[in-house]
Amino acid sequence: MRQLLGEIARSGRRAMDRETCNSFGQTPLFAGLDEGARGIVIEAGRKHVLDCGCSLWQQGDVPAIIAVVIDGQLKKTMIDAHGAQKTLQFMRRGDLAGAASMFGNFSRPTTLRATVATELLCWSADRFSGLMHVVPQLAINVLGIVGRQTDHLLRRLHEATSENADRRIARIVLRLVREGDTDGECVPIELRISRQELAELSDTTLFTVSRTVSAWNRMLILKAGRGRLTVIDPARLAGLAGDVRAH
Repeated sequence: MRQLLGEIARSGRRAMDRETCNSFGQTPLFAGLDEGARGIVIEAGRKHVLDCGCSLWQQGDVPAIIAVVIDGQLKKTMIDAHGAQKTLQFMRRGDLAGAASMFGNFSRPTTLRATVATELLCWSADRFSGLMHVVPQLAINVLGIVGRQTDHLLRRLHEATSENADRRIARIVLRLVREGDTDGECVPIELRISRQELAELSDTTLFTVSRTVSAWNRMLILKAGRGRLTVIDPARLAGLAGDVRAH
């Protein structure tokens, strides 16, 4: 963490090339920002590559940085009161990490770890706070992102208490498909996720996930492999989820 903060504090090099900078205009953090404002925010950040298996921060850390994913994938986990690890979310291109705890001034409630080599654009807490005064739309965007993240957690809590496990598992797989780089129309669709991670995301047991995935494998809805799932028939999976679009 100290090394990363040191890199963020240094100045004198471009954070991104122009093509990448322009493409980021479509992500939630930069929505509504003109090219000049977008350039100010990006130039104030620093790129950092997080190796597979390395953590951006640990649960309980003091919030010192905020980051957006340029490429790769981060896994957000939490250790509960009983000492068990729970996977909460996978974060991919354009996702913002660390906003709620940084502006709420509370310790990191989760650990964020790279599942593959992941490129990030990072800012120190002080620098990002200053940017929101210079670019007010940035603050509005961050508030919207935090609100959507809260809504996601509330929906997940509702599903865990009101829906059966098979439907929850189907919804989680559909979300991962739609949050990925694919538009869900080009099949088969490969997801890098273990059965244990799927169990944690869907608030159920490894036994239930294994039983359900095996049944869907026989039905040719998906194909299960070691540490990955390949979705073969998204339409039938959506039917099992009870909705043509997962929340």
